[in-house]
Amino acid sequence: MDMVKIAGIGILGAILAITVKKQAPEIAVQISLAVSVIIALLLLDDLAEVIETIWNFSYQYEQVYRAIALILKIVGIAYISEFTAQFLNDAGQHAIGTKVELAGKVMILGFALPLLSQFAEAVMRLL
Repeated sequence: MDMVKIAGIGILGAILAITVKKQAPEIAVQISLAVSVIIALLLLDDLAEVIETIWNFSYQYEQVYRAIALILKIVGIAYISEFTAQFLNDAGQHAIGTKVELAGKVMILGFALPLLSQFAEAVMRLL
């Protein structure tokens, strides 16, 4: 997806939301959320291509396959939690957005611990 197109959609959506906000704030929030979803949907093809490239790389180097799988899960959790938190913040639900961010960080930590353990074991073998 062309970044200029995504930026244009974002700017036009923001201008529309700001313009409508004066007469109907609830519609402005819906416009903002709809533009966010449209942008996310436009990125799906690019995201699929990136994931496919990473998987192809990991299959070439099977030794790092598990590490790459964990890293992809961590990145996925980070993107989903960040997108959801921003979505909730745009909707005025800051408290829920903050909790979603916290949940994402806790899940990332949970997935990162085995990777950290493998790294520590590799360092200990070198010493």
